[in-house]
Amino acid sequence: MKTIVIIGLILIYIFFNFKNNIQTEIPTRNEFIFIVCMFGKDIIKSNHRLRKYFYTLDKFLPHSKNVLAVSEFTIIEPNLIQYQNFNISIERYRNETFQNIIRKYKYNGAAHFYYSGMRSSFYVNYLKKHLEIKYVVVSDDDTLYFRDPFQLVVEDPTAVHIMEDIFPFSKKNDGNYKWTNAWVELNNFTKLKCGFKIFNNTLLSNEIKDLIPLNSGLMIGSAKNIIKLNDLISSRFLCSGMFLENAEQGLLNYLDLSGELKELGFPIHRHNLFNGSLLSCPDLLPIDNYSQQINSDNLIAVHHHNYLRLHYILKSPLLFQTVFNMTF
Repeated sequence: MKTIVIIGLILIYIFFNFKNNIQTEIPTRNEFIFIVCMFGKDIIKSNHRLRKYFYTLDKFLPHSKNVLAVSEFTIIEPNLIQYQNFNISIERYRNETFQNIIRKYKYNGAAHFYYSGMRSSFYVNYLKKHLEIKYVVVSDDDTLYFRDPFQLVVEDPTAVHIMEDIFPFSKKNDGNYKWTNAWVELNNFTKLKCGFKIFNNTLLSNEIKDLIPLNSGLMIGSAKNIIKLNDLISSRFLCSGMFLENAEQGLLNYLDLSGELKELGFPIHRHNLFNGSLLSCPDLLPIDNYSQQINSDNLIAVHHHNYLRLHYILKSPLLFQTVFNMTF
């Protein structure tokens, strides 16, 4: 009898603990934040595309919480961060200048890739310090939000949502092929030292050539999963050092192909141009496909909007056209 009572108490404890865990997974909007990084700039002016990024948040997602992360030495023009419906938190992170990076790595192309990789380490550091943040959107500054991405985490709080690009790895003159292949060809000594899972294949193999690469310019999900993903990217990136074409987007795709992303323990929801909510490189869509997607109620964000040609913009809803054409 005593054994039965003990087992019953254990089952009750498990039930209520499980119930409480489920309840903590229900997203609430006040735990949701947007983060954008712009490292390495001496000055950020008000006519930058970053202003358009914030304008769409002010227009379509009033009262959203926003963080702008910049280098310690960056000057920000005041009117860039003045909006009617929300405040922007400025976070300063590290002090590497362009000249310092070149001196350190002896490679002129290092700065662009280094600053991109730096954002992964910022996400990890910032989110670990702000445990009140449960869900997060991290993106490039050339992303425009026309609807609320919060709905994605409501639908599945466990997934991380990432865009796909449009061209498969077999397109050798595309950036994704060059960037990912650079990580494929990184010497095994460095990979083993840095904890990589060795990937014994080529991007032009039958198993891989038709796969579509991920785009690291927009990720949406729980803070804990964004931390896991970006901690992996940051640790591998910083350990490997600078080398030709070592963009962190190529690293993301290497980690995807090698299976390390799956080992993180959460699903990755891939949004492609034809049926996803997040559009990357929409100017590469056939015009009819673009028109269908941009007018879809499913659309949440447009990435690389600055490349859109006029006849594409004219296929957009009138309100979107107005935003696309803004020059500030």
